[in-house]
Amino acid sequence: MFKKITGIKHKLSSRAKISIIAASVLVTIGLAISAWFVWIQPYFQQMNNPPLTFEEKYAKIVLDTQTKIDNNDYSGALSNIDINISNSTEIKEKAELYILKSSTAFNIDKFDDARDYALKAEELDPSVTSADLLGDSLFRMGYKTEAIDYYKKAIARIDVKTELDAVDVSHLQSKISRAEGASEY
Repeated sequence: MFKKITGIKHKLSSRAKISIIAASVLVTIGLAISAWFVWIQPYFQQMNNPPLTFEEKYAKIVLDTQTKIDNNDYSGALSNIDINISNSTEIKEKAELYILKSSTAFNIDKFDDARDYALKAEELDPSVTSADLLGDSLFRMGYKTEAIDYYKKAIARIDVKTELDAVDVSHLQSKISRAEGASEY
């Protein structure tokens, strides 16, 4: 009789072991499926959707900024640009974003801010646009001599190869003429 009871215990132990193994297999499969959705699938999606180029990101930033301006959310527009500046690691990208920020401030008549942002762009990566914006901001603030200096810097940075380049030079020269003789922009 004792053997039969031990045999029953042994059969229960085997069934319990099978149940435990089956439960472990099911849990492992569940974890594998969860891992797929949490970690692996996004990796494959990223491979299929390469990151945006700076030009694509910049176009989106400009659109978002303009939408905020259209809704009279100027601080939101500037904040949107700030977020992207802090997320950027490339100097040229930061400079382009500071130019956008300067242009945005200039368009809402915040000329001191426009000058400051254009100066940051100028420090990071001097360009025709940063010098032109600095000239415009300084002129609107009443600093005509300094504005003329930046217009001249902008002209010096243009390598005239096309008719459009010549138009840019002509436009900057007209700004210099206005700054030299006019009291209004």
